[in-house]
Amino acid sequence: MNKKTVKKRIWERYESNQPLNITAVKRECPELLEFAFRVTPFWGWHQAVSDAGVDYQEIRVELLEYLVCEICGKEYKNLANHLRMKHEIIFDDYQTDYPDAQTMSELLIAKRFVRARESNPLISHWEPLWTDEYALDRLAELGHRGVSLHVSSIEEYECGLYLQLCRRFGSYEAALGRIGLKPKDIRLIPCTKEWSEERIVEILRQLQTAGEDLAPSRVESSLYRAATRVFKGYDKALTAAGMDPSKLYKVGAVCSMPKKKAFLAKIKLFSKRKRSVYADAMTTFKAAHSKEIIRWYKSCWGNACDDAGVEKTHPMRKAGRKYPHRESVISGIKKRQKKGLPLNCKELISGQQPDSMLYYRGMEYFGDWDAALRAASGI
Repeated sequence: MNKKTVKKRIWERYESNQPLNITAVKRECPELLEFAFRVTPFWGWHQAVSDAGVDYQEIRVELLEYLVCEICGKEYKNLANHLRMKHEIIFDDYQTDYPDAQTMSELLIAKRFVRARESNPLISHWEPLWTDEYALDRLAELGHRGVSLHVSSIEEYECGLYLQLCRRFGSYEAALGRIGLKPKDIRLIPCTKEWSEERIVEILRQLQTAGEDLAPSRVESSLYRAATRVFKGYDKALTAAGMDPSKLYKVGAVCSMPKKKAFLAKIKLFSKRKRSVYADAMTTFKAAHSKEIIRWYKSCWGNACDDAGVEKTHPMRKAGRKYPHRESVISGIKKRQKKGLPLNCKELISGQQPDSMLYYRGMEYFGDWDAALRAASGI
């Protein structure tokens, strides 16, 4: 096998609408992954897909909803309780006999990954869950984009990646070696813990080169605070980096979020409506003002309702189920289509404008995502 063969097979899978995410390819064509990560200099799966002429954002993603118990052959979403109650063993003993076994299905792991990922990573995630291969791919991609791979930089800006690399390969240095880099050379790069004008400008330019959003609400919070402190203003830091702030965001724009009194008045108004009327509108309201709920009420919707004088027994205090029925899923799919937003699993779970609940509810009501899409299109 050579690079040409791998690229050809990747393109064939893409053309026939077969999944190309790492876990799916590992199940169906493990030899492709093995070759992509065996090539020197480091190639990796992300680069292999790109070299094949496929946009990674457009690939089909397939995640297994169930695990098969190797002892009895039955399917379960989570094996831990099954092993303890039916076979009277703990998962650690089970993993001794089956080293590659997982405790949860890929779909459940992907849900956890969405909840746990960093709010502002240096580059967007392109795989729905962590694997050894994805961790190495992500590290290599950061290097390709000119991001400093010094351990202090990765710890600060890509903490999730750093922890994954240490857990999976023993140490960060070992992971660097796996992609053909010498830890000794990387350590010669100056430490970035101390912020300086030069360092801030360098990182802003790296992010611009990587195509990342540099608006204040999107940039990593520690970088924004440092730029504001060192340059006496974030817009001045961007100017120093050779950028026009007015082209990145509206400088001096007045915040459109309501003050606290207006916020509480809106909650009180919702409490007086019938549930069928306020349910969807309140869900949208809570999502739009999540920052206020976090800042004023420590992320607790109940505390906000208390402050607004809403009774403890009022149904609006309970978390509403997003997409409560099949029709709501179809409506959600059509809304994304109307807005021109992608509907593949990767974008729904971890894209620029994700809606993971739409995907999970579609899987729940229709059995698989393709069936949900067919129902929305009337096929």
